[in-house]
Amino acid sequence: PPPEVVRAHLDGYPRDRRPAVAALYADPEAGLRRLVAEIDAYWRIALAADWPRIPPAGPAAGQHPDSTGRGAAHRLGLTDGYGRLGSAETHRQRGSSRIR
Repeated sequence: PPPEVVRAHLDGYPRDRRPAVAALYADPEAGLRRLVAEIDAYWRIALAADWPRIPPAGPAAGQHPDSTGRGAAHRLGLTDGYGRLGSAETHRQRGSSRIR
């Protein structure tokens, strides 16, 4: 998006911006490149290896649009046994190598 669009969206948030958000506001083009790089890194580290095993969700997969996806998380061993996503500490205690 054009820089003015990025800035207009950021103007809707509090003015006491963290450094990364201030940098995005100052130079939206460079900031968006950094954001995409961060999302890509997160994908590779946290999701890529498990993605093929995660079933599709949402209306296209025949699920209700409000589905939470907790079933997939449970099948991957990422829940605490009560359907809630566990913390990284929970996974360390259980010896899970999925969440670090």
